[in-house]
Amino acid sequence: MSGWGKVSGDAKDVSPVLRWTELPLMTNADCIKKSHWSATDIFDTMICAGYISGKTPEKMTCQGDSGGPLVVNNGGTATVYGVVSFGPGTCGFEGFTSVFARVSVFLDFIKANM
Repeated sequence: MSGWGKVSGDAKDVSPVLRWTELPLMTNADCIKKSHWSATDIFDTMICAGYISGKTPEKMTCQGDSGGPLVVNNGGTATVYGVVSFGPGTCGFEGFTSVFARVSVFLDFIKANM
């Protein structure tokens, strides 16, 4: 995941450079079971990624990261799996993951509008 968003909860702490971090992916079922997100929050059009410990705000999406890519290395080929959609509203808020739009679901729309 990469972006120029906040690097902490401080409103003035916006990154002046593009930053990236590695995030673990999880199934939507695990996201709902292990985090505070519910089945009314997470749909098949979404991907959850990140840590739910809340102790790693630098490894979570934050305000300003929206629209940034979630890229997966597939044997040396970078594939965009998701686009930053939302998080808990506070960087590194315990019990939540970052949530991304699942690009594969929208490929027909993307191709038709490129």
